[in-house]
Amino acid sequence: MGKEQTTNTKGVQKGQTNTKEVRKEMAIKVVDGKVLVDGKDKVFKSKSEMFKFLYDEGNYGVGEIAKSTGNRYQFVYSVIDAHTGGDIRKASNGGPSKSQMFRDDFDKGLKVGEIAKKHNANYTFVHSVIRKYKLQKQVQIAKDVINS
Repeated sequence: MGKEQTTNTKGVQKGQTNTKEVRKEMAIKVVDGKVLVDGKDKVFKSKSEMFKFLYDEGNYGVGEIAKSTGNRYQFVYSVIDAHTGGDIRKASNGGPSKSQMFRDDFDKGLKVGEIAKKHNANYTFVHSVIRKYKLQKQVQIAKDVINS
């Protein structure tokens, strides 16, 4: 989202400024590795600057930036990681994670092998998730016993 600064001087004392931020929606698209903002080609000093712009202003995820600009994921990730200080927002498909689905199925009484088969997932991965989940539950039960 772009920022446009406007100054409102009505009701402001002499020597002071009253600035309010007005946001306008920008149509940001990436076509053939070029960034178009409101239909106009936007020029960047570097690829890193372009990645940061798409991440901040275009709300693109790291994978989307890599794919749409034709750059390696690792390169884009390292630029965005440095830009955000390690606080990269995670892309979400809107649904629960695979691990959460495994935990839910475990709570319903399914065994590790059944969960792995149901979700077409690696048995070792499912076993690892469930093992950690069991430990978390045991720790929580112990804390509840101590606190009561």
